Amino acid sequence: MLFDAQCRYGPKDRVRIDRTFEAVEANAPIKSWQKVVLSDTNSDYREAAALRGRQIKEALRVLYDQHLVNIEPDRSRPGRRDLSRITLLSEASTPVNRPRYTVPTAGVYISRHFFTSLWVFALTNTEIATFLALSARRAIFPTAHSDSGVYVVQRHRGQFGLKDNTWRSARELHAFGLVDRVHDAHRDTETGRISDLGARWKNHEVMPTHFTIIDDAMVQPALPAIDRVLNNPTPEDEMRS
Repeated sequence: MLFDAQCRYGPKDRVRIDRTFEAVEANAPIKSWQKVVLSDTNSDYREAAALRGRQIKEALRVLYDQHLVNIEPDRSRPGRRDLSRITLLSEASTPVNRPRYTVPTAGVYISRHFFTSLWVFALTNTEIATFLALSARRAIFPTAHSDSGVYVVQRHRGQFGLKDNTWRSARELHAFGLVDRVHDAHRDTETGRISDLGARWKNHEVMPTHFTIIDDAMVQPALPAIDRVLNNPTPEDEMRS
């Protein structure tokens, strides 16, 4: 529900849950909960749809008991709840105070296309970790990200639990077009080594590599994009590499 809300609503918007519980027509713009919730439905004695429905109902009851959702009474069946009339509540809700959920304005922004275009499944764990580290730096320094890019030096990488070999995944993110890497004529793009390091260090000319996240690039489906870069790169892909 939180993922759904943050994909379809902006910061501070009050979220309206407009998914039905039961399956609706195939071409409906908003799919039912049974269509969007994945669960293990292997069973020898129960149809998959029925088992999934029962699992979702049980989950909704738990959320209701923990004051994370409000489920309206079923007008046609006294004593029961209408699972098609759900309101997502704030995490701070209590039995007495039940404010509705609004999309937060703070935190680390990640494009919804990172998920809906399946980048989250196509990238490796190290590439995802590197992307999240860059996203966190952008959240802290948004102006610097827009002007010259952000960087993650060694002491910052330790905060994210990233080792140097993990951090090198930024090269793949650059190759896939998810980030832009500011060019440094004195730095080897493969090894990261800096030419004339001694003299340039004394002159305070050595800077970490700066990156800019390209949110629009995530609109394209991940698997075809990665397959193209690795197996049939375009001239633009080769230039990036």
